Amino acid sequence: MHKYVKIILASTLIFLLSSQIWALEKVKVQLVWVKQGEFHGILSAVDQGFYAEEGLDVEVFAGGPDIRAQAVIASGAAEFGTLSVGAVIAARSNEVPLVQVMQAHQDSFMAYVGKKSKGYNTIQDIKGATFGVWFGGGEYEPQLMANLSGVGKDNVKWVAQKFSMIEFYEDKLDVASVTLHNELHVLLGAGYTRDEITIYKASDYGAAMISDGIATTERMIKENPEIVQKFVNATLRGWQWGIYNAEKAAQIVLKFNPGLEYQKQLYQVEETSKLVASRKALTEGLGYMDIADWKVSQKGLLEIKAIDAPIDLEKAFNLKFWENAPMKYKKLKNMDQVRKRMAKNLGE
Repeated sequence: MHKYVKIILASTLIFLLSSQIWALEKVKVQLVWVKQGEFHGILSAVDQGFYAEEGLDVEVFAGGPDIRAQAVIASGAAEFGTLSVGAVIAARSNEVPLVQVMQAHQDSFMAYVGKKSKGYNTIQDIKGATFGVWFGGGEYEPQLMANLSGVGKDNVKWVAQKFSMIEFYEDKLDVASVTLHNELHVLLGAGYTRDEITIYKASDYGAAMISDGIATTERMIKENPEIVQKFVNATLRGWQWGIYNAEKAAQIVLKFNPGLEYQKQLYQVEETSKLVASRKALTEGLGYMDIADWKVSQKGLLEIKAIDAPIDLEKAFNLKFWENAPMKYKKLKNMDQVRKRMAKNLGE
């Protein structure tokens, strides 16, 4: 081939590639907390180029205690955000038209721990307990758990818990709130064993308020359905990839937040993957949304008067984008092997 033809072809290829990059649709996603293993599916989708392959240039914004993801999404400052089912219901009860378009977690990422040496063995033992919660939403699920288990939320002393486990170590809290992907492993890392603590999970009492999903606005769905579809496709693919590549996913988290520790992020990745690859995800596929979970969350919000009246749940989530996503991104296989790896990495 003549050298000038080669030059022209090379220049054309560079132009096409640069044009493709230039043409990527810029999209923002707001996390409810810092960039960590809890969100490894999204971070992996960015790092592995899954969003780019869908034509999206996705920028991920960290959350924190002073950032309300609902408000960020509603204002249009971000097109998507990671919200719990309860957060979407609460937003819509205040006439903020948010809609969940896929559900990453299939269970709550919260749990509650008590020391067996202090007499905390069954759910009935929490009656009269000083129970630490993160007020501002973190109290909804354990209070519903208390009601549905027969203990009654008024028979528990609910107190504000700091974002640490120190009060639990010092016996200032009888029962403490933990996230499965963070504080539980902080507790285990401090020398407590699983045999020494009782782990209460709301799902054991029909009270689980399902955690992280992907929310957007009614306007976004109406005006840019193709972007929503692309985002759902790539996000599902990111979660699926992370479930089968835990160690690599933990390394990717460190790219986004270098100050974190690899081992702790590996714990987070594995614990989060357990939530993502569970329940209806095993039968229907990753990202599925079950109205039964929405009914539980709404019941909880109503019982503790976090909302004044029920909303139309059928309008709060939209399965269309999940249904239209490629089945190959939603399928789970060889889960026995994956569970063995998870148990090994988590020291179970």
